[in-house]
Amino acid sequence: MTIKLSQNSLAKTLGQIQSITDLGDALSATAEEFDIDKVAVTSVPTTASRRLSDHVLWSSLSPQLLYDYDQQEMLSCSTHFEALRQSVKPRIWQTDMIDEYVITQSAQNIERTQEFLFDHSISMGFSFPVMCRNGSKGAVMFMGDRDKLDDLSLAYLHTISSYAYELISELTEDESRPNRSLTKRESEILTWVANGKTSNEISLILNVSDHTVNAHLHSAMKKMDCVNRPQLVAKALRLGAIS
Repeated sequence: MTIKLSQNSLAKTLGQIQSITDLGDALSATAEEFDIDKVAVTSVPTTASRRLSDHVLWSSLSPQLLYDYDQQEMLSCSTHFEALRQSVKPRIWQTDMIDEYVITQSAQNIERTQEFLFDHSISMGFSFPVMCRNGSKGAVMFMGDRDKLDDLSLAYLHTISSYAYELISELTEDESRPNRSLTKRESEILTWVANGKTSNEISLILNVSDHTVNAHLHSAMKKMDCVNRPQLVAKALRLGAIS
């Protein structure tokens, strides 16, 4: 069954994701619900960057589209990424009205950008700047050939984007470092947390103090490099530390 990202149960949904491929499939399935066929998760290129492909963490974009973008040096004239570097506001645009969104560009560059987008069947798009807890900045971009989305749909996808970028950053880090295992007691307590129990309820179930429960959770957070319980549960589920 294809996983779809659900804003109403993010911890549970993210806990089913075991790899960057799983996350990409979930993003694609979610985007398809809005008739969007192009999604990309990227770090935000610096002003010195020349190739967008060097910054793509995952995308459903065709290799040809990325090749054409880099070959035509589109990044060098992009005000889109300049805006993403300077602001945390979502950026929404329509291809046939792109001159209204890039007024600092020359007419030649505007025409060049529109031609590129039309060639790749992109009539609209929106990008969400996102921040990871390690301080890195990225963007989740949705593009396709459809009309504008309503505000509620945009807010939904904005929330999904924040969690997706955080998770893809974690998955990338996980691939480059060994996993530090939880103790039997930490796994036991975390399993109860995943089932909705509070520290007080867990202390009664296990016949230990609240302080002991919280100490084990704090230790698990440090091992798993997490900042709160929902993130800890999601990561532990994804890594198979609890079931």
